[in-house]
Amino acid sequence: MGRTIEIPKVQTPWGLGGVIEDRYKPMVEQLEAFSRDHPEAYRWRVLGAALMGYAFLALVLGGLIVLTVGVVVIAIATHLVALLAKVAIVFLVMGFYLVRALWIRFETPKGVVVAAREAPALFAALEEIRRLTRGPKVKKVLVTDEFNAAIVQVPRLGIFGWHDNYLLLGLPLLMALSESEVKAVIAHEYGHLAGAHGKLSAWIYRVRQTWARLSYAFETGGMASVLKGFFNWYGPWFNAYSFVLARSNEYEADRCAALVAGPATAASALVRVSAEGHRFAAHWDALQNYNRTAKAPATLPYAGLAMRFAEQPAEADQAQALSEALKRQTDLHDTHPCLSDRLAALGEATPALAVVEYSGAKGFLGDALTTQLVERFDAEWWREAAPVWEDIYKQAESMRARRRELDTMAAQGSLDEEPYWERVNLIEYEGDVATAQALAEAWAQSHPDDLIVRRRVAQFYLDQGDAKGVEHMQPVLDGADHGQRGQALYGLAAYYAQFDPDNPKNAQIIEGIIEAERFRERVQDHFSRLPPTTTLEPPHLPEATLSALKRVLAVHYAIKSLWIAKRSFPDDPAIVQYIALYICRDRKAEMDIKNEFMDDVLRVLQPHGAALAVESVPAYDWLRRRLVHLEGSEVRRHSTSGA
Repeated sequence: MGRTIEIPKVQTPWGLGGVIEDRYKPMVEQLEAFSRDHPEAYRWRVLGAALMGYAFLALVLGGLIVLTVGVVVIAIATHLVALLAKVAIVFLVMGFYLVRALWIRFETPKGVVVAAREAPALFAALEEIRRLTRGPKVKKVLVTDEFNAAIVQVPRLGIFGWHDNYLLLGLPLLMALSESEVKAVIAHEYGHLAGAHGKLSAWIYRVRQTWARLSYAFETGGMASVLKGFFNWYGPWFNAYSFVLARSNEYEADRCAALVAGPATAASALVRVSAEGHRFAAHWDALQNYNRTAKAPATLPYAGLAMRFAEQPAEADQAQALSEALKRQTDLHDTHPCLSDRLAALGEATPALAVVEYSGAKGFLGDALTTQLVERFDAEWWREAAPVWEDIYKQAESMRARRRELDTMAAQGSLDEEPYWERVNLIEYEGDVATAQALAEAWAQSHPDDLIVRRRVAQFYLDQGDAKGVEHMQPVLDGADHGQRGQALYGLAAYYAQFDPDNPKNAQIIEGIIEAERFRERVQDHFSRLPPTTTLEPPHLPEATLSALKRVLAVHYAIKSLWIAKRSFPDDPAIVQYIALYICRDRKAEMDIKNEFMDDVLRVLQPHGAALAVESVPAYDWLRRRLVHLEGSEVRRHSTSGA
């Protein structure tokens, strides 16, 4: 009958866990309680859980050795040396790849190395922190261009340890926080290395990396079948254990910060990081917007950050940023507890942030070194960003010119639908949201049954925090297709999260999103397999799309034939997938040529629905035979004239 065509699914490494699987959430909650009551016993359990994976690997490796020795013995006894030697070599190669996957190599973190002679105050603080926490020394201090701080351990001997410790300090963070708050942040990061729990946590992280390496190394082949059965269970289960350890270590690191800088300062540092992190993001948003209006930035970003953090934040903006941060709840999406839980663990109320008169950058690095770093980061940023900046500015200029052209056309008479909405989009892009919204509402009034337009109008209101958007979105939820309904749900979720998080309707929206995601996954799963029994229909593509496909073929002379068919999703016939089957003039054509052609074809088809491009090979002859006889599917077929 023929082979089913399948789209390979993106592989999830066994040991890399983001969100905890639903089946393990009760276990995580129990482990969190157990960890609070019996921290040492819990760590022993985590150690045993980690060793379970290594025990399995040792069993597999030992089995390979036993089998290899057994094959050698049998070969000698039966004189089938040549045949069985090949089998022994296979076992040895599998064992070699297994051992090699366990050897984890970590790259040295990137940043500007700062020596003790350049920042004596900083290194004096580090020595004090090391003494108070009884932790190991830091080999190097690196200043980065990020709003962050971290401790990175680089093992010299892979899974066998012997670590070098690197302290990474983001210059924007140092400029935003006070000297004492920076000290608390460093103490928190240093706390991840202090005591036995820090070493165990780092080792558990390396275990996760080991499982990830194995999952990639044995994606296919004999070892995959041996390992996957175990690790498909063990990986998510172990991730739940290591997740709880990582979260408990965050609390312990906060206690280290309180030990070094005092609970009040540790709390102030947590709150200011949340507030100033919001300003940091706003700075880059403003720079991106400025890119559309100027050929070059008026002030380079890190010099601009230095000036921004030297000014006091707007009270309203700071209050809103903190309000949003304090409303967040601890969940299983992040090992870091939420801000309110961390403050409660420190025994501190939300502090009123004092004015930063002496920043961490000034106190620990000094003015001269801070200026050097700012200039260096700005120079590096502009060297990479200049070509992109120029392209974005030119594109914005072109869009402004097009907007002026459309404005002239609108002044002379009404616009058709496509140019009308192009004008709306351009006006919104330039930041004139009020005008764009007024135009969208005018179109909606004259086209009341257009749910796509109604969703767009509703989104204008939601983005401004206006509850009218919820009312305008309801008809979309009631009558739109699955795609539009999903976009409406995400728009409502963003509105409730930012402007009305306590509204009980928020839970209903989240449930709707979960259901929409499940439906989307069903669609993706259905369209990922194309069996010979699939019902195929003529594509019925617009003439403009067919012309675009013919232009693609004209560019790609290596393709001699192309057919297009369509199939529908059984639960909703409006959801379709287009199947493009092509034949190369030369079956040995380079893969790059084929990929470029398929990308161009998919780019033309995807605005109309899902799309799949397939090369005609002997295994898929059933598809070629069906498309050849499907009326309206032929875009181009090779003829004797070579057309």
